[in-house]
Amino acid sequence: MEQEKSDNKGSQEQPEASAAPEKPAPKKKINADELNRVNLLFKYFDTAFSTMKLYPPGNPSIKKSVDIFTEKLKEFLREFEELRIGIGEFSFFYKGEKVFQDEEKMRSLPFFLFKDGMRELSFYRGLERKELKYFLDVLKEAIDLPPEESDAIGLLWEKDFVNIRYYALDEFLDLNIGGGEKALDLDVDTRKFKEGKMDLKPEDMEEFKEQSDMMAFGQQKEEEGEGSGDLEGALAPASKIPALKPEEAPEIEALLSKSREFSASGELVDLLFEILFYEEDDGKFSDVLGIVEKYFDEIERKAEFAQVLTVLKDIRELKEIHSDKSKEKLMLLEKVEKNAMDEGSMARLKKLYLDEKVKDYDSFFQYLEFLEADATSVVGMIWENPKDLVHKGKASVLLKEIGKENIAALLYFAKGSNVALTKEIISMMETVSDLKEVHRLEEFVEHPNKEIRLEIIRVLGMAGNVEANKILVKFLSDVDVEVRVYAAKKLKYLGDKDTFEFIMSLAQDKGFRKRAKQEKSPLLKYLASAQTEEVYDLFRSFLKTWSLFSAGSHNETRFAVVSALEAQATPKVKEVLEEGTRVFGRSVRDACKSALSKMT
Repeated sequence: MEQEKSDNKGSQEQPEASAAPEKPAPKKKINADELNRVNLLFKYFDTAFSTMKLYPPGNPSIKKSVDIFTEKLKEFLREFEELRIGIGEFSFFYKGEKVFQDEEKMRSLPFFLFKDGMRELSFYRGLERKELKYFLDVLKEAIDLPPEESDAIGLLWEKDFVNIRYYALDEFLDLNIGGGEKALDLDVDTRKFKEGKMDLKPEDMEEFKEQSDMMAFGQQKEEEGEGSGDLEGALAPASKIPALKPEEAPEIEALLSKSREFSASGELVDLLFEILFYEEDDGKFSDVLGIVEKYFDEIERKAEFAQVLTVLKDIRELKEIHSDKSKEKLMLLEKVEKNAMDEGSMARLKKLYLDEKVKDYDSFFQYLEFLEADATSVVGMIWENPKDLVHKGKASVLLKEIGKENIAALLYFAKGSNVALTKEIISMMETVSDLKEVHRLEEFVEHPNKEIRLEIIRVLGMAGNVEANKILVKFLSDVDVEVRVYAAKKLKYLGDKDTFEFIMSLAQDKGFRKRAKQEKSPLLKYLASAQTEEVYDLFRSFLKTWSLFSAGSHNETRFAVVSALEAQATPKVKEVLEEGTRVFGRSVRDACKSALSKMT
């Protein structure tokens, strides 16, 4: 049965313990700022605990790391009152979100707490440095003991914490982590130990084999997410596993070698960043950062993007820490970050992709996502030259994400791209910026490609705002009639003076009657929507004007005026149409009468 081990804050009913490790609590709504703060908090927690393990008591580094952790934790608790953390085997969780992970058993703080049965840890408002330091000292005392004697829960249970609470499983010490297997009950003659051997009974051998199979395969099945539904399959005997083939040995050795290399280099980077965290001398800080930068260049050339991403994230975290502490260190960090995202670095990323040197595409795309707008040229190149359609889809998603944050950078890149990519980026304006930055499309009004101009008009029509109208009127002077007609149809009367006056000037021009019918009709309908006396006077002049030598274009314009007026159906419109029933030209008079009839 699960037990609550806590201070005097009161009890809380807990569910029965299961054999498998507890899963994190269901995710609750949490904003990005709160999550980032908790992420950073546990960096401070881990650093403080690591420093206490590394240095002897009284070392200034310990005081500094504990002070920082205390200050940040108290600041968080003043705002949120409580910090409740779920503990997984190698991770900490906050409101269902993973906020810290370390899978190195020898140093992992989550694993150290998890292995002794702790499943939840809470800090409360009112916590002071003395109590927090006392808590860390107890953990340090536990980890200093031999593994078989280490019992963090037992030591914590003996202390009286006022603002710290934790929950643990009493029975956990009798269980294998993640397992729940029963202990072997073997009848052994201990006198045979002196002879260097012991005999097991047949039933002991059978139980031993059963337990071995369970440990070997039950855990595997659980990790694969198959649960315990097929127990017979989970406990398949070892004899059914195919033997390792000779040709597989080199591949496995390479994987092991890679794993060892990553672990060693990862340890080195952790150490370097821990030194950077505590180093106060700017000169020494610069020297260590130079080593980090050289390492970054090396792993980037090797296309080890999981490590590349980790290093760049750590640099940004250090920037946040030093943003209000040291301008000199902040400038050094910004320089390294800028170098990691300059044109030369982006050119290397493109080459690695095109030369098929990238092996871990998931990490590669995660890195590009992290770089955001700085990676626009790389993402665009992948969209144009994908190794497969999946890559093109991922590139398209990344372009949209970039647009949400920096549409200006995306459109700037589009101007120098091929037609297909430019059109793709412009179409994203519908979704990536809520059509609030359509004014940036003005730079494409004179784009030489007709498809691009038409796509811009379509997006401007979707916007339907004053800024969109101001750009659409520029397309009314386009050399292509299809472009002009499409722009005229997308105009919306919004009462903006500039657009209205521009359309009025076009309609009053002598050459207006010579424009195509498909172009004149939407422009006249736009003017009719204004319902001003100035527009009605213009429409009267259109209805009354007729020429023997250009009767066709005149009548075409007059019919367009009648159609525009009919759509309004106001008393003033009826008055204008009544006058139209008396103009020269029977067909126009009949059109006016028909419009009046429909309105009635």
